[in-house]
Amino acid sequence: PADRAGLKAGDHILKIDGQLIRNITTQEGVRFFRGPAGKTLKLQVLRSGLVKPLDLNVTLEPLGPAKIKVKMLEDGYVYLRLPYFTDDLPKDLSQELDRLNKQTPPVKGIILDLRNNARGSLENAVRTASLFIGDQKVVSTRGRLQGSEQSYQGSEREQVLKAPLPMVVLVDESTARAAEILAGALHDQSRGLLLGDKTFGLCGLTQVLPLQDGSALLMTVANCYTPGGRKISGEGLKPDVEGKKPPETVEHLTSPAPPPEKDPWVQQAVEVLKKGNFSRLVQQGPGS
Repeated sequence: PADRAGLKAGDHILKIDGQLIRNITTQEGVRFFRGPAGKTLKLQVLRSGLVKPLDLNVTLEPLGPAKIKVKMLEDGYVYLRLPYFTDDLPKDLSQELDRLNKQTPPVKGIILDLRNNARGSLENAVRTASLFIGDQKVVSTRGRLQGSEQSYQGSEREQVLKAPLPMVVLVDESTARAAEILAGALHDQSRGLLLGDKTFGLCGLTQVLPLQDGSALLMTVANCYTPGGRKISGEGLKPDVEGKKPPETVEHLTSPAPPPEKDPWVQQAVEVLKKGNFSRLVQQGPGS
């Protein structure tokens, strides 16, 4: 889900329909989240910012196409939200960026929202990054064995934004996998400033190892690194600018996300773009 009222990456599930999950296997837990559309689950979770467990009702729905949200903001800035990655998302985003290229008056800057985006493959991330950075390096993977490093480049043919636009990328503790690869690539190639919270740190190549009893072990065999060499796996990406913290109330953490024009982090991103110092902040890097 792409709003605060849903289950987020980083939430720790304690109970599913009243049953403690510490007493069940991972496979048994996964079965709870399978079934017909409309099936409702009662969850008890621990969420960052809350002292007490949070009770949520989650309704299963088919995972449809990733609908990119585009909204023009004040003074010529545009808001783009990528809810999650699919194989079709790079093509859909390419069309949206092409329309922005032709817009009159020209777009002054982009706010790319990758918050609560925790799906997608390495390939999805590389294809999406190509739209912004062309044939530059997107990510590298490295295993334990010497010489196991692999580097993944973008494609110049797929690049849409030939002339870079000022960009602020919104990230949070639920930004993971392909979204982290994209955020790291945009930052390290000096195309975007990261604003928000430290990302989740879930990115790597996995391999399925069959076991004799018929089960299988899913093992991470390589970790992800940004073009500048920062490790994503297990560490996450630290933003250049921390998102302003609203009062940590239950109402805030469980209410649906506000529209872009009323979102505090979007407003903060607009102010950063207006100041025109995003390039300096990106070059300095987090913590500078």
